[in-house]
Amino acid sequence: MNIRWRLSVVAIQLLILSISTYITTGNFYSGETWFSAGIFSVVIGSQILEPFYSGPTDVIGNVVISILLWLTTEKQAAYPAWIFFLVVMILNLVLALIALIFGAGKEEGRFVKFARFSSFISSKLTALYIYSVIFWLALIETYPKYEPAFWTLGISWAIIVFIGSINWQKTFLTFTGKKQECTVEEMIGPSRVSIKAHDLPRPGSQIIFKIKDLEIKGSVISRIQRQNDVWGQIYINHEEDCEELLKAQKASIEILSNTNKDIIGIVDVGSTQSKLIFHPNRPLEIGTVVTVQNKTEEILYQINSAEVQQLSVKGGAQLEVEAQAHQIGIFDQESLRIRQHRWVPNLGTAISTEYTKPNAQNENMPPEKMLIGHLLGTEIPIYFDTEIAQEGHLAILGMTKMGKTSFALNLINTLAKKRTITVLDQTGEYTHKRNLPIYDKTKHDKAISGIAVNELPDNRVAADFALHYFTEITKIARNEYESDDIRPRIILIEEAHQFVPEPSGLGFNAPGRDSAYKFGSLLMQVRKYGISTILISQRTAVVAKSALSQCENIIAFKSGDKTGLDYFDRISGHDMSNILPTLNQGEAVVFGPAFSCDIPVAIKIPEPQESSSEDIANIVEDEFEEFEFDNIAPPPDDEFFNDDYPPPPPTFPDDDLPF
Repeated sequence: MNIRWRLSVVAIQLLILSISTYITTGNFYSGETWFSAGIFSVVIGSQILEPFYSGPTDVIGNVVISILLWLTTEKQAAYPAWIFFLVVMILNLVLALIALIFGAGKEEGRFVKFARFSSFISSKLTALYIYSVIFWLALIETYPKYEPAFWTLGISWAIIVFIGSINWQKTFLTFTGKKQECTVEEMIGPSRVSIKAHDLPRPGSQIIFKIKDLEIKGSVISRIQRQNDVWGQIYINHEEDCEELLKAQKASIEILSNTNKDIIGIVDVGSTQSKLIFHPNRPLEIGTVVTVQNKTEEILYQINSAEVQQLSVKGGAQLEVEAQAHQIGIFDQESLRIRQHRWVPNLGTAISTEYTKPNAQNENMPPEKMLIGHLLGTEIPIYFDTEIAQEGHLAILGMTKMGKTSFALNLINTLAKKRTITVLDQTGEYTHKRNLPIYDKTKHDKAISGIAVNELPDNRVAADFALHYFTEITKIARNEYESDDIRPRIILIEEAHQFVPEPSGLGFNAPGRDSAYKFGSLLMQVRKYGISTILISQRTAVVAKSALSQCENIIAFKSGDKTGLDYFDRISGHDMSNILPTLNQGEAVVFGPAFSCDIPVAIKIPEPQESSSEDIANIVEDEFEEFEFDNIAPPPDDEFFNDDYPPPPPTFPDDDLPF
């Protein structure tokens, strides 16, 4: 209740005490101890002076007054009870003094625990309990035979206590259904005010402030229930309206609805040009896309972490969730690309899960733009530029059974329309389960398009086999480059940790160790010849760093090992280690110049379409060129590898290591 209601309740209580006194004694007041105890109980009680949790100083004050009343009261009919009451008061006084002397509110100290215990016990005897005991003991002394006056005063006291225990303001507003008043305490930022009211709906609800002829719509951001009121933060759309509320200080409020699906929070302290901090008013999920309106543009963010914090205000506190999201950018409806917003969002701006749906322009996209998925929970598309991808290398990483191979098949099925793709595999999955054709050197290496699987023979070391094929195809590509007839080629390496293992994880002179070094070095040179690679692996730690570091385009499925998570954080420049472990099957984080976004984003990859082996392995026979491998001029000795190879292993400064 506010102070006016509490003063009204106190006035009614005193009036009842005075009337009952007049009925029994003929006067509106009395010099008896019971009358004094009644006055002290009403005035010192929680309606006016005593807080909800009485502190040691309040206890000492009440005990001193009660002892004075004890000393001035005749004790005959209830003498044993008076003695017991005195003992309890003295013990309570000692406990309160201990709590005060040894510091019950301190965090550390030799007797802090004992002081807190003393404070807890002593605070239970509030003014209502102490003076009610004195009232009844004194009433027994005055009317030891329990005559009618005793019962009149006793019933009156019961009515007084009952009236003081009810929140009459809340009861009245509930019964009448009238609008309630609130007090505007302060303005927090340009679009948020803190208020205290008799009651507020749950966060996310909409309310209307009414000041004379002015109506202002707001949304409840947070609320804390206190003893006599509710404290809350309200989001207001316009700064001018916040200022009007602050000037008025008092306003009536009306609840519009119990929920507001549009606003889930506001831009809070700690937000930066790349990070959004807010306190959501309802449960969300890691990976959820939220939006902030910045003038005419809509900035997209993706939630990557959340933690529980405590919000404290005078008279109350509660636990709440603080969410953090990284900026995705602004979606351009024309180019269907997400560009980065290079500034912080507007202060105190509302955050929503609503977003502007993209126009249906997929059919107008250039053929080199491949739709690979949508932002999690949205219809916003993410495209993969196959022409840009051809200029570099791609890594597809993540745990098993997360969809890496299915996605890779769908990808190369599209890429193979304009380029040849060779799959290096040792599992047999691509030929036996996926029905892809076996690699034929005489045809596939001369083709303009198509897919073939070059499987590892049983008697070959995987790293040596991969290096041998890579060297041979590079010779062909170099010859075409010098003839100004570059043909794009892609080498997909399944289980890359087998074909291109991390050399430092192998023993000295171990099979394939030198080949892994050579493969990583050769990978740096082949882009200009139109060769790009796709590395697929479950763990980054066991793939050659010299090869993996060349992959500027990354598709990361669910991952849980710390080495891999640290690697993703480092190469992406964003905190992705919280999102990756939460991804489900068919969800991935993508980033790199070939994707239609400047920032790493989590996407949902569509289900792969079923394709026949003929569709996938479309090797165009009439586009072969007639030339023999024997006619290919060998490269100069210093172009590739000679007898003095291998060179020293590549070294990375500590600060540049991806792991």
